[in-house]
Amino acid sequence: MKRFYAALGVAATIAGLGTALFAAEAGSASAGAGTTVTGTVQITNVETLSARPAGGNLILEVRYQGFKSGLWDWQVTGTMVIHPNGTADSHAHGTFSGPAGDCGDVNGTFEITGKWTVNPDGSLAGGTFHAHSIDESTNPGGFRFNEVASIDGSTGNGPYTITYACR
Repeated sequence: MKRFYAALGVAATIAGLGTALFAAEAGSASAGAGTTVTGTVQITNVETLSARPAGGNLILEVRYQGFKSGLWDWQVTGTMVIHPNGTADSHAHGTFSGPAGDCGDVNGTFEITGKWTVNPDGSLAGGTFHAHSIDESTNPGGFRFNEVASIDGSTGNGPYTITYACR
């Protein structure tokens, strides 16, 4: 139980700093040939929906909102599992909406997974993530993307690289 209360400090840090986004390590759907862009992903709002202990871990249900410079706004809701060894895994689904270069305005759903590092004081050190659009969920039909990005735990932003295609 002591670990749970200490880990709640992580939940408070996440909510208080607005610095977490789901982080990842593995690939998924490919955007194939398309346009590759880089920029900054920014988190603008974080809401911890619930926190509970489970098997020595802390399970957080969290909602994040933000934007990608030059591209779309996004929102995700998902689960972050914080382990006693200072690592965290996450998985979420979300929506996106906004401009995508020659594709015009786009919207749809996406999946995001990843890994974090948690500092001994409970603050987030940061992490990297991978996201991809969910097939047949986008408008215009056929729009797809594949993304790799990282987040600095102290600032709530970081660089991204996205490859997207209109059809």
